[in-house]
Amino acid sequence: MGASQAAFFRGTAELMAYDLQQGEKSGINLLIDGDAHLQNFGFYASPERNLLFDLNDFDEAQINSFEFDIKRLLTSVYLLGDQQGFDANKLDELVQTDASIYRKTLRDLFKVGALDRFYQSTEVNHLVQAIPGAEDSALLSKFVKKATKRNNDSVIKKYTTTIDGNMRFKDDPPSSVRLDKTTYQAIFDGFTQYRKSTRPDILVLLSEYRITDIIHHSVGIGSFGTNCYLVLLSGLGGSHLVLQVKEALPPRPELIPNTERITLQQEVSQGQRIIASQ
Repeated sequence: MGASQAAFFRGTAELMAYDLQQGEKSGINLLIDGDAHLQNFGFYASPERNLLFDLNDFDEAQINSFEFDIKRLLTSVYLLGDQQGFDANKLDELVQTDASIYRKTLRDLFKVGALDRFYQSTEVNHLVQAIPGAEDSALLSKFVKKATKRNNDSVIKKYTTTIDGNMRFKDDPPSSVRLDKTTYQAIFDGFTQYRKSTRPDILVLLSEYRITDIIHHSVGIGSFGTNCYLVLLSGLGGSHLVLQVKEALPPRPELIPNTERITLQQEVSQGQRIIASQ
């Protein structure tokens, strides 16, 4: 985190959370991401395999003042721009423009019905159509092309190898390390229970696969030190799938208003909170 101001900012959400709690608050509480810095936005595929651009980290999701997400996002825009050597006046203008677009988007959303707001799309194709000149942007085309290559096949290629004709995860300590038998069995049994809790269509898909390897894999900046595992699933016809099993921690206490603590204590699990917030 000492590499730059932006890196420090990214890894210390609790410090900004503390500052925000001490300052003026709108009192308008709703579901927020809790860590909506710019690097927590990105490209990923929807269940229908459409390319989206949206928030992709919900570990800190919770009920809190709506403006906390906006302040963290705009601060990250400035810090990342400064890290890239952008002019300070231009960065001030960019932050002001971003805030203006946010306000305009809110006004526009409340000009349509609740159903249209609910189905507001973050598909890249729709976003490109809404941004003047975006269709002709070489830089955006480059990002989209790169994003489409970051799929299950690329994960398989990056993290696995073939040993005696069987696909296995690569040993890459300290990032990727083997499990003891007890932990391996616990993850194996947990996956079996997980399958029973999924939707029927997902259960049908997962029934086509069997677990062939599990490894402990360290990820992220804010999540470093938490338990995270990669599960390799293999199916007929040489089909493989990698799933991530990640420990879900409670939101940082500084981000949680006292009035919401009872609600959080009643949650079935932190994992359910994170999934439901997506």
